[in-house]
Amino acid sequence: MVKGENRGENALSLSAPKHQILILPETLTRYSQWFVLVTAVFITCVITANILAVKLVNVFRLALPESVILFPIGFIFGDVSTGVYGHRQAARVIWLGSFCNLIAVVAIWGRN
Repeated sequence: MVKGENRGENALSLSAPKHQILILPETLTRYSQWFVLVTAVFITCVITANILAVKLVNVFRLALPESVILFPIGFIFGDVSTGVYGHRQAARVIWLGSFCNLIAVVAIWGRN
């Protein structure tokens, strides 16, 4: 760190030959493997449920759309991301899922 500056105990200081680089923990954007997996499963369930909403499956002699099975799984993974990673990260995941769903809708709709 540069003399005279107090950036807190959590700041990392990386020394380069001629320059000094300061990285604050808030700027680090590393995601755990579990976060990526939860996000991928959530987005996959949401998109797949919307695509399969028109297909019917027999469950205990009831004809139900296949999305009735997949959407709750995606909802569970959305709740897991909220509980483990917080509301801010979960909101990002949900917005990402909505954006990916929009891309899928435009791609499928454009084929007709």
